[in-house]
Amino acid sequence: MKTKLPILGVLGGMGPVVTAEFLKSIYEYNPFIDKEQEAPNVIVFSFPSAPDRTGSIDSGKEREFIDFIQVNLEHLNKLADSIVIGCCTAHYALPQISENLKDKLLSLIKIADQELQEYNEPTLLLASTGTYQKKLFQEGCTTADLIISLSESDQKLIHEMIYKVLKRGHDPLSILRDIEALLEKYNTRSYISGCTEFHLLTKSLKLKGIDSIKAIDPLSTIAQNFSQLIIKQAQVDRVTDCHQPSTPKSP
Repeated sequence: MKTKLPILGVLGGMGPVVTAEFLKSIYEYNPFIDKEQEAPNVIVFSFPSAPDRTGSIDSGKEREFIDFIQVNLEHLNKLADSIVIGCCTAHYALPQISENLKDKLLSLIKIADQELQEYNEPTLLLASTGTYQKKLFQEGCTTADLIISLSESDQKLIHEMIYKVLKRGHDPLSILRDIEALLEKYNTRSYISGCTEFHLLTKSLKLKGIDSIKAIDPLSTIAQNFSQLIIKQAQVDRVTDCHQPSTPKSP
């Protein structure tokens, strides 16, 4: 009997370019040996129409975005064994989401935290102003003492890079000089992709063979360790399901 391969669900489109690149990364890191049926199973919900995460925070319209996450997690929960929300800022909604919908989630914040534990060096957080406002990494990581935070003016600089360069699909290496200047300013050679768009830069650095900069990039970690993470999560879910009390039959 063939073993059923687990399914990863991606709630993406935030933004669409990095969602597409993440899917590509999964297949680049997990090539099939014989038949394409061996390749990872992934369901992608790509919703560029999702309310802007930082915008919802700034405008006080968080409920609209939280409802968007809730509804689409309900759909993905029926289809996938594990789920990734392809936006770090979007994780601010999770405390308001039904507990049963969070069982299958792979938190990008926690994955970055685990990577930073292993790296164990001060690392610069490259993230949107919304992620900084919500202190998602500072309060969600056990390694918070290793996280170097940007000044407010540098946060705005990074925010512009995200929205004007990376989200638009422009060459990620066009911001490399500015990133290197920031790393030098904060006396580090490593960054956390606190915005998933920096996955695009991480891939470009790897493609160009630039290894002088260390990237803690949750999407790369998931793609590189797909089988371990997704199969492990699926096994946990099955064990949990086995321990759920069955609904008594009507007499």
